[in-house]
Amino acid sequence: MKKIHFFKAKCRLGLQNKPIGQKDFNYGVEDAPDFILAEDFLWQLASYRISTFVFPKPEDVSQDRFIPELVRQYGDFRRLIERNLGPGETQVVLGGDHSVTFGAITALLARVPNANDIGYIQIDSHPDMNLYSESATKNWHGMYLRPIVDSFDIPEVEALVPKKLAAKNTWFIGNLVMDPGEEKFFKKQNIRNIDRLHLLRDRISFERELKEFVANFKHLHVSFDVDGLDKTVVSATGIPAEDGLRLDDVWPLFDNLFKHPNLSFDLVEVNPCKPGAAAAVKLAQDILLMLQNS
Repeated sequence: MKKIHFFKAKCRLGLQNKPIGQKDFNYGVEDAPDFILAEDFLWQLASYRISTFVFPKPEDVSQDRFIPELVRQYGDFRRLIERNLGPGETQVVLGGDHSVTFGAITALLARVPNANDIGYIQIDSHPDMNLYSESATKNWHGMYLRPIVDSFDIPEVEALVPKKLAAKNTWFIGNLVMDPGEEKFFKKQNIRNIDRLHLLRDRISFERELKEFVANFKHLHVSFDVDGLDKTVVSATGIPAEDGLRLDDVWPLFDNLFKHPNLSFDLVEVNPCKPGAAAAVKLAQDILLMLQNS
């Protein structure tokens, strides 16, 4: 049974502009950690601690100060994790928008001496791998992973990641909707991605390959964006997925991944202010219970 340290990342800072095709700014996603870690859920946990970081809202940051403030906030969040994570505790970051993973990974890179010892798995419908110059929206939410695995075209952000995670150490699971620059980068780096169709075609081979991949790393980080699930499963999120993953697809994944002896985990993009919120929150809580009991 794991000793979990929850890091409540109350964040919408990655969404300074409307995502393409969306009518709003995903207002309310920053409140998800409070809803997920409700008192009637916490009593079910055997051992946990909670630390909280409140990011400023993007509308409260002037455009000319946005990049310096972004750098300051995500650097401070990383340092909060570094200061507070105790020996033997499992780092669990609860967002908030998915950009909170930047703080989670930079904290992990800071405490694991060899970056090649870290494997990264993201369950999602978006890769979040744009360069700033290639982003149509200029939302940090869609680019936070690029500086983790590659050089980045904002020097202040690049300076936050002196040690990189190798692109070959990453694997994406889900029907990814990619921008042109992301698609080009994935092909160049030969980044693994399995969509639902290929998962269903040969689940046995996929599970064998995934087991072999995970076994290569002393530490495993799993980042789960609920918008990787089909909109019939999770509707209370920023961009509900068309033909996304189903619960039968992800439960076996979590059951296997959570057994890794050195694990960290993100759960992001639940929006408690949207229709279907109760079901999304309950799903998040069920996953966290599985994590603790693994």
